[in-house]
Order: sequence, then C-alpha cells, then structure tokens
Amino acid sequence: MVMAHACSSLVASPTKRLGRQEASQQKENRRFVRPGAVPTTGGIPFNRRRRWRLSLLVVGFVTGILRLSSLAPQSRPVGNILLARQRRAVTMPSGINTRSITVCLSLAALFLTPSSQTLRHHPRGLNSTESLQGGNEGTTVRKQAKIADRPPTWAQAPGLPGVALATDDRLQYPGWWPTKGMAARSDYVGPAACAGCHAAKGATQKDTPMARASARAANSDALRAHDRLTFEVAPFTYQIARAETGPVYSVTDGTHSISEPLLWAFGLGESGETYIFRRNGIFYESRLSYFSALQRLDFTPGASRTASANVEDALGRRMMDPSEPRHCFGCHSTAATTSGRFDPDQEIPGVTCEACHGPGRNHVTSMMAGQIQEGTRWILNPSRLGPVDSVDFCGACHRTTMDVGLSGKHGILNLRFQPYRLQASRCWDRGDTRITCIACHDPHQPRVRNSEWYDERCLRCHQSTATVPEMKADHFGSACPVSTNNCVTCHMPKYEMPGMHFKFTDHYIRIVRKGDSYVD
Repeated sequence: MVMAHACSSLVASPTKRLGRQEASQQKENRRFVRPGAVPTTGGIPFNRRRRWRLSLLVVGFVTGILRLSSLAPQSRPVGNILLARQRRAVTMPSGINTRSITVCLSLAALFLTPSSQTLRHHPRGLNSTESLQGGNEGTTVRKQAKIADRPPTWAQAPGLPGVALATDDRLQYPGWWPTKGMAARSDYVGPAACAGCHAAKGATQKDTPMARASARAANSDALRAHDRLTFEVAPFTYQIARAETGPVYSVTDGTHSISEPLLWAFGLGESGETYIFRRNGIFYESRLSYFSALQRLDFTPGASRTASANVEDALGRRMMDPSEPRHCFGCHSTAATTSGRFDPDQEIPGVTCEACHGPGRNHVTSMMAGQIQEGTRWILNPSRLGPVDSVDFCGACHRTTMDVGLSGKHGILNLRFQPYRLQASRCWDRGDTRITCIACHDPHQPRVRNSEWYDERCLRCHQSTATVPEMKADHFGSACPVSTNNCVTCHMPKYEMPGMHFKFTDHYIRIVRKGDSYVD
C-alpha cells in the first residue's frame, strides 16, 4: 500500500544551523558528494568511496571472465534473465547457475553503494526519490551524526538504490520489506487502527484484490453461496459442504473416505480461489479449486490430473517444505510470520496496511501522542522508493526479474509475474517513475477495468512532442502512429493461462501484431 500524505523533512537544513566556518566546509563537501548522496560515518565523500569499490568490482569482473573462458564451450539457455529488456536469449556456460548471477550482482551493488551502516541510518534510505535526485544535498558530518543517533529499527527500507535484487536478498537488509517476518506480533495493530486516521483509504482498500487475497474459509463468499459443491474424477468423488463449524472437504473412492475442515481460502479475486487445510500437522493445498467463470470446482492449477493411488494422495498437494506455507501466507495475508516464527492462526487475513507499510504500533502511538515527526519515521511510505526499488517492492510477492530467473520457470507461467514482465519492456530501460506499478495501480483502490482509463498513463511518455514541444525532454517514447485510445488492448494483450479459466493482462509492453503468440 502507498500512503498518500507526504512526510515533512526529517532533518532541518544544516546550512541554517551551522556557523560560517562549518557552512564553508559544507560547500567544499559539495564538490565531492553527488546530489542526494550521504557521506560515510567517517566523513569520506561518497564518490571517493565509490572509486575504490569500483576498482574492486573491475578486478572481480576480470577474474570472472577469466574463469568463464576456462570452462568447457558447451552452453545452455537459461532464459531472459539479464537481457530481457532487449529480448535477446542469454546463454551461459554449463555449470553456471542463476544463483551465481544473483550473488555477483548483489556484490556489485554493495561495491557501488554506501555502506549498510550509512543506509541503515539514512532518514529514508538511499532508494528514496528525494535522496537520489537532489534532496539533502551537501549533507555534513554533523547531520550524519544526528541521523546515526536513531535506532536501527526505523521502518524505512534500506534497499540498494537502482539495483534489481532477488527478494531473498532484499530481506537480508535492515528495515521493512514485504514478507519480512521479524517484527513481533504485538507490533501489529490491524487495519482498523490505521483507518482511524486514514478513513478514506481504509474504506476503499478493503475492497481491493490485495485485501481479498485470503480469508478464513468460513468467510468465503463462494462457499457461503453454495451449500454443496461436488466434482468427480474416477474413481474419486470430491465434495465441499457447509457445516456448523465451517466448510468441510471430503474425498471418497466408494470404500474409503477422508474429510478435513477447510481453514483458509486463497485468491478471492475474479478468477477463483484455492483452499488450504491441515492433516496430521501438515499443510495441504486442495486438489480442487473454485473458479468464478465456471461457477464450480475444477483442478487446481498445477495439480496432478493423473489417477491418484489412494484417497490420501487424492486429497491434494502436501506442502512438505516448511518454508512453502510460510511463503504462501506471507503474500496472501498479514503477520502470519512474526519474530521469525510462522503461526498462521494469528494472521490478519488479506494483504492489509501493515503488509506493505510495516508494523504500525509505534507509528500509531507516536501520532496519537502528537509526535508527528517521530510517527512518520516508524512507518514506510513505498511511494518514496525509486523506480527499480518500487517495482522490486511489489515483486516481493508478484516476482521480480531476479526471482523468476532463480525459479527457472519459463513460458506462459510467467504471465502473472507482472514486475518481471514490466522490467522486460523496452520502455523500462530508463527506470522512469511513470512506468512503475503504482503509476497505474493505486493499492488503496479497486483495480480499474476500463482500458481507456490507462491511456492517460501511456501518453505521459508517448505523446507527440510536435504538439507539446515544451515537454519534449520528458517524453522519451515516440507517439503511436495508429491511435491514442485503448493503448493497452494492443500493447498489453490478455492471455489465458492453462487451467486458470481466466485471461490475465501481459505487462510486457511491446508492439504486438495479429497472430503473435506469447513471448517469454
């Protein structure tokens, strides 16, 4: 979610508070510090640190090239991981995996950015638009010391500015990031507490697809609308029936039967929903899901359609890896993992305020006490992130380019990974704020279905500069020679994923010609 109100500057301008001698020193520092950069705690200008880090990076790359040249010449394609924007196939020598690529990129990012200590104590993190584009220019050692006095538990995300990372790497840094589960459960206050001040956002956010990403199965609209749902695939008969204690999921082969109460329903959007239950302490994903287009049950996407050996196997897919249910609940609910411990019984259904803004207890306490500046520091405002970090932020659940590369998934299965598809677009090369997820989608509002509504977003860049010459510098894309209406219907076509019974919009923005198939 994105908070609409803008936080005031957290630190006053140092020039007004320093003497002439210190102001002169500050002016001298500006010769070495790029606009928006933060000096290190030792006072060494950022650019000087960058020189020696860049030297180490060059040495690392040279070593890597020599290593690659010594490997066998066989190669294999690993998909469009690094050059997806140009849609060129990437080939790597055998023995090189995508995890190695991510590690190298992460190391490169560390060499080219300030230290983690500097990032941790920066008021908004170096990935904020303000700090990257001229905010707090000429920061002095005195100002840095004031920032360093803050505890390292502020909510601001310290991601690396302008560097795409895998979500697992993002979670290793201090500060808040979606799916991070280190805060205590008592630090979460729930969406009702947020609505006390943000009533307008709270009233509309509860109807968004994110807020409806999960619910207790007993509260599922689809299950409450049907007393009984059945499905047959020989020799098994499936049934979901309402009971006093909630919906019950049953499977029988005519001789043996198993019944388990459904506990959670995931994905309460337009396409349908899948059910989660526990059996003998193990989480299961139901073999059948409810699809809105069919108004009935059908196989869960990815579920095996081959004949099951017995009733136990016919129930659904066991989540044997303990991390799997944690990841599922991390993106479909709020606060299912706290203090590093997974406990879905204490979760807040759906992706609510604190899933994106971070735990709100300290924020609410400070704001109620009238400590406005203190309160704003305890909550994350994702709208302040730079373009790359902003898309990676949403990609924590919707999958970033790095996440997709590490997963090894290719083909139309990637259609629903919108950040990955968006970052593959040619127009993403510039990392423009006008092409981030939140440029088109307000997380506090229900998704807009009218394709014409998005035209204005497209024309922010693809407008004829002949008619608007004063905006030429800001309009990087050429004007469409065909039309300026319903842009997304041509350049962001919809595809139906196998087994989903629903068409999803492809966020890989490109020129699509009639008859073109899905491109990965």
